[in-house]
Amino acid sequence: MAEMKTAAYICSGCGIGERVSTAQMAKIAQKEGKMALVREHACLCDESGVQAIRDDIEKEAVTHIVIAACSRRAKTEAFNFPTVAMSRANIREGVIWSQP
Repeated sequence: MAEMKTAAYICSGCGIGERVSTAQMAKIAQKEGKMALVREHACLCDESGVQAIRDDIEKEAVTHIVIAACSRRAKTEAFNFPTVAMSRANIREGVIWSQP
């Protein structure tokens, strides 16, 4: 069985980066979440963001991913990675939109 390798992907698009420090989130994910790999992206759901995740799955042998971005109901086709376990953190609607 392959070794578990978890990566976190943090989107700063759609107003997320204007309301929270994605750099701080990345530090916390790496230190406290013990992520093997942490990446920030300006628009994770666009072609370059999705390709970056695919590249890490292939080249970095990532087996589990956490995507911190918009709602889990949005961009389901873009964030379709059938070979890995995935969890999505709803930081747009659940964090920045819930605060005045």
